[in-house]
Amino acid sequence: MKKTVMFLMGILLLLTAGSSAVFAESDSAPQLVPDFFDDFESYEAGNWIEETPGFAGKWSNNVLDEDEGLQVDAHLKQRAKIVYEEGSAGNKVLYLSNMTGGNSFFYIAPKGDYRYKNFVGSFRVRFLEGNDGWISLNLRKSDNVWYTGCHNLNITLSVEKDKSCIVSHAYRNMPGTSDILLKEQNNEGYTVSYQTFTSETKRYEGDWFDVRYEVEDSSFKLYIDDFLLVDLNYPSRLVSDFGYVSLNGCTTMAYFDDFKIENRDTEAPPVLEQEDPSEPSDPSGDGDHAGEENNPPVEEKGCKKGASLPLLLLGAVFCCWKRAIR
Repeated sequence: MKKTVMFLMGILLLLTAGSSAVFAESDSAPQLVPDFFDDFESYEAGNWIEETPGFAGKWSNNVLDEDEGLQVDAHLKQRAKIVYEEGSAGNKVLYLSNMTGGNSFFYIAPKGDYRYKNFVGSFRVRFLEGNDGWISLNLRKSDNVWYTGCHNLNITLSVEKDKSCIVSHAYRNMPGTSDILLKEQNNEGYTVSYQTFTSETKRYEGDWFDVRYEVEDSSFKLYIDDFLLVDLNYPSRLVSDFGYVSLNGCTTMAYFDDFKIENRDTEAPPVLEQEDPSEPSDPSGDGDHAGEENNPPVEEKGCKKGASLPLLLLGAVFCCWKRAIR
């Protein structure tokens, strides 16, 4: 009887050790990236976004991140601000006006490790009179930089020059190269179809439009007011994995509202490489941490908690064997 009791105790020890290891590994497992949403109501109206308290805690570009190497991105300054849609009260929106300047491109992206593979990205846009450019979501960016600085797909929409309709184009981008327009007639292994959006009830400059991007595996679709504007199947391995998303505008005057990314991934993105702790830290010591609670956690590699599992298993087995033979 005594041998049996001791044998059962050994088995219990074995199961306890295994359970502890399972929980330890579960605690360190990468987590799904959360959805992202901003209706711009939480910010004060009137200032440029880089001067607006809290904005840099939720959004990112080189100006918002106070990057010292701003030469290439200095044009991002004083291009966007939070304003009231109708003057001095009511609904707040993001106002973008970058019609002038040597470089008229602008982007902002969710701050933190917001990498998605499959998702629905949506927002409302109101083109303003005088608008002369395009807007877009930049999809599956290999780095959180502007669109010609990394691998990505950029699917744009714009008001036609004669103000008769809204059109769209899809581009493939790679570091250091100009945009590559994706054409309906091609022999490069992808398919794309473009449609033209017209409305008899809305002004193309002055009314709101609902914009939605649906991204799943190699399928990329763009809708405006539930009308399919672009249907792209692009099976390239360079834009097939998790990537960042940004809101872009070029020579644009427009209002944006209700920006949302809904994650449809069933797995977490791979863990980012951690910085070498032996390297010097930021001498400034300070930073804008207002939005840390909104940022998805970055998991550390490895799991020290489960490192002693082999020894525990060996000890439990030895205990069971020794007691059983007495």
